[in-house]
Amino acid sequence: MKNKYKMTTLFLATALALSCNSPELTPQNIEYLDTEISYLYGDTTRIISFKNVNQLIRKDLVIKQLTIGDTILPFNGVKLHGPPIIEPDSKNLKNTTDPEIKNKPIRYLAVGSSLTAGVRDGGYFNEGIQTSYPNLIARQLRLQKFQMPLFDAQDYNGTGRKVITNYNPTGGPLPKYKHSSNNVGVTEENTETLKKYNGGSVDEIDHWGVPKSDFSTLEFGLSSSDAPFFKRLLYNTKDQKMTSQYNVLLNHKCDFFTLELGSQGWTTDQSIYSGRPNIESRVGEEFIAAQSKRGAKGCIANVPYFSEFPYYNLVKYEELQKALLNNPFSFPFDKSTVKIRPTSRIDSLLSPKVNINLKKLEIYPHEVGGGVDPQIDYFNTNIVEYLSKKYNYPIVDLKSLYQKILSGKYVTEDGIKVDAGFKGNFFSSDGIYPTAFGQAIIANEFIKTLNSFYNSKVPLIPTKEYLLSTK
Repeated sequence: MKNKYKMTTLFLATALALSCNSPELTPQNIEYLDTEISYLYGDTTRIISFKNVNQLIRKDLVIKQLTIGDTILPFNGVKLHGPPIIEPDSKNLKNTTDPEIKNKPIRYLAVGSSLTAGVRDGGYFNEGIQTSYPNLIARQLRLQKFQMPLFDAQDYNGTGRKVITNYNPTGGPLPKYKHSSNNVGVTEENTETLKKYNGGSVDEIDHWGVPKSDFSTLEFGLSSSDAPFFKRLLYNTKDQKMTSQYNVLLNHKCDFFTLELGSQGWTTDQSIYSGRPNIESRVGEEFIAAQSKRGAKGCIANVPYFSEFPYYNLVKYEELQKALLNNPFSFPFDKSTVKIRPTSRIDSLLSPKVNINLKKLEIYPHEVGGGVDPQIDYFNTNIVEYLSKKYNYPIVDLKSLYQKILSGKYVTEDGIKVDAGFKGNFFSSDGIYPTAFGQAIIANEFIKTLNSFYNSKVPLIPTKEYLLSTK
């Protein structure tokens, strides 16, 4: 039995090593090798350098992608743009109503989801946090203090980031990734638990961009998807209980805030039409009402059409229909809006190397989506515009910004042509969240909105300084 096990393991390892020359892949059971795990996910073989299969869970804490191995990613430091030559005139962003802060240095509170958090390359890590639009805005304002929820220095890779690899054992058309396995902020005991934030009191945090949170989270509390990210900030080890993140934000006093909670809920682990925010309720209003009552300035971002992002356009409907041998598959929306989620099973369906007998010629509900744009329009009108008008806060029009960028006609104020392709300079390798360069463009959109509405004079960020940090 033992020899049989070794032979099976050796066969699998050899088959994977020679897969480039093999006409097709055949299924294998999970096998535990000395230094790595080889396993079949959907129809796609992955190789992971972990002996404990449970450690695979952490690889998709942020975005599910086709991960086929691990890699070592060193930290080379983060180069941020220099402070503006012209002194920013931000006096109109000062809260002159609240007696506790009106005579103190200006304090900026950023509240948001994955976009605000700085998620990119399929992960949440220190470099992404430091090049997120809130920190770039704070830097442009020359703020004396802007506290970010960074991982400890030795855990700089956070949940881990992913890099595209040319190694393609399945021969499928979808991009394959390697995941950083070094210096991560994930506990070894429980791979769904992130190491606790050690940067001080949560009351001092100014950057409340939390991956996978949405408007419903802000009002109703933790969900299963965002729980690891909130818990690293809010779990009190002394009292063995959670602080309420909503109470922290509700009581947070600031001069001005930015609010973006539309980059999650529309981009779920299942599909682009499930897990949306509760669009029938004006969620988050209590937070905005509290800030308005205290005299805080601020702005609210609307939601772009995520269905047009590269991640959801790697596979065309016609390609999938052909792979299914023109077998019909049904969906509850118009065919013209169909978007295919790039799963490992879809990759195998499209692969010429996977034996046709292994392919299940059908589509599962979580693999296809569509018809979401009207829901986003409803959200923007009935929540974002409603809150903007009621409390007199300007809207940062990310929807229009992304439309211009996706059309290929957007040029930054400092003359850089923006490429919204999968391997362009705006989107990171995950095809959903922006690069450092993309974050600088978004930061400028917030700055322009604040300048226009409050008559402040904050210089724009030189986006070209972040081109070298795009990948």
